[in-house]
Amino acid sequence: MLKPSDIKRLREEISPEQKVNSLLGPKLQNAIDDGIREAISKCKSKVNLILKADVCKEPDEDIRSALKVLGYDEVKVTSDYPWYCETYEGTTTIIFRLPE
Repeated sequence: MLKPSDIKRLREEISPEQKVNSLLGPKLQNAIDDGIREAISKCKSKVNLILKADVCKEPDEDIRSALKVLGYDEVKVTSDYPWYCETYEGTTTIIFRLPE
């Protein structure tokens, strides 16, 4: 079992890319990359994604942390996966600003 000091040391040694890969799945990473490319191609500084459950099921805090590690500002992540209705396909909204 790792001690808290070992966990802290490992967190400091791991690269930002490794942190992101450990927090986000490949489908979500691709969706974020596509959103960034689209925003850049339209000369926009804000990325606004609405992703269905088949693309994004990661916890909001993991997504928020990963985007902040990558240096993005004004990160907002909200999900609407209701516990009362299994037939409703929830979505996750991700909004963040590209660095200038």
